[in-house]
Amino acid sequence: MKFNNYLSLKLTGILVIIFIFQLIIPKFTEYFLLESSDIMSRPWILITSIFLHGGLVHLLLNGFALALFGSILEKIIGVRKFLFVFFISGIVA
Repeated sequence: MKFNNYLSLKLTGILVIIFIFQLIIPKFTEYFLLESSDIMSRPWILITSIFLHGGLVHLLLNGFALALFGSILEKIIGVRKFLFVFFISGIVA
């Protein structure tokens, strides 16, 4: 598997792009943030909140972990199972 084929690295790139959106678009974070009282009216926040970060350090640590450990896990269990683990662990967290 080539280095640029890892989905975990692409997800890390998406995290960075969304963080930039959080910085430049007013109310972006509030619209996609997980609020337990809003789950029934806005169910997508279960997924979108996975990609939000509270600050640069939060983004860097999560991005590092996702890129390093995610690429190892993805190679071991495959792309589909990795994606399943990524979203389930994000929703549960």
